[in-house]
Amino acid sequence: MGPVLLQCSLLVVLERRDGAVRTSSLESKSDDLKALLKDEPENTLIVIDDFEIMGGDHALGPVIEEHLRTCRDANGGVLVGCGIDEVAGMYRGVVAQVRKTRTGLVLAPRSSEDGTYLSARLPRSTGGAVPKGRGVMVTTGGWSWVQVPKVD
Repeated sequence: MGPVLLQCSLLVVLERRDGAVRTSSLESKSDDLKALLKDEPENTLIVIDDFEIMGGDHALGPVIEEHLRTCRDANGGVLVGCGIDEVAGMYRGVVAQVRKTRTGLVLAPRSSEDGTYLSARLPRSTGGAVPKGRGVMVTTGGWSWVQVPKVD
């Protein structure tokens, strides 16, 4: 199964691509998302862009958290796009679960402090101007600079 896309932004463009299952909106009910995940949850990626619009207390939150636990050692998962400033104020729910994984991509980090949201210590030199698509990939094994190949 392909990704389930929660439409908050331009993800609607991806709905027309091969492998995309469906785009859901913030008005979707938790049962709708559960139905999409029932066949192959361990192979399904949920993509949420602009998570700050959805917020940590959204009705879909518990379903997304359960999916994240289901995919712990599988191919599926949850990809959350959110501004770093917005993440700073979220301490429970989906964001807390994502933080526990200590894995993520911080695009155009503004300072070494941006790594703390994923429990990473970035060098003090972090924060200068970077090309579009440049970021820091954080994993449990450390961090490394990465470049997203297509930025348009």
